[in-house]
Amino acid sequence: MDTGSLLLILSLALLAGLYVARPFFSDTPAEKENEQTVEEFARQETEFLRLLEEKDRILYELQELETDHYLGKVMPEDYPHLRDQLKTSAAAVLQNIEEFDKKILDGQKKSQKPEEHPLQPRIKEDDEIEEMIAARRRLRDEKSAGFCPHCGKVIRKSDVYCPACGSKVA
Repeated sequence: MDTGSLLLILSLALLAGLYVARPFFSDTPAEKENEQTVEEFARQETEFLRLLEEKDRILYELQELETDHYLGKVMPEDYPHLRDQLKTSAAAVLQNIEEFDKKILDGQKKSQKPEEHPLQPRIKEDDEIEEMIAARRRLRDEKSAGFCPHCGKVIRKSDVYCPACGSKVA
């Protein structure tokens, strides 16, 4: 091979490599906004998980305090004070969780139109399934007349004789 063909192959390989690596070098505003949204969501999720862990910790401590009081490990005069402290901190954490939920839900309501709720198609699908189940049950109830008094097999309302044993149904 001569040098011209080597340079041509090398330049084509370099161009192909740059074309493939192009998404790694370009930052569009939409990508930056998406990254900020993901970072904000991760921060909110971390804060929410921290609040839930704090709630679980306080509830565990309250349960331990109750057990220790029952076993006599906690002085009777200290128990009400310690219990009130734990209940106060638990109430504060629960209030923070509620405020956090309201803030998140308000943010979702502002960003979404009411008709674009993400669970709406799923709810409609569930309603259709429930209607089909109810129709099937009504059809089954209309067909079933009970059981044969002689053999115990299922009989229909239209049956005069039992299909299993042949005795007259009534």
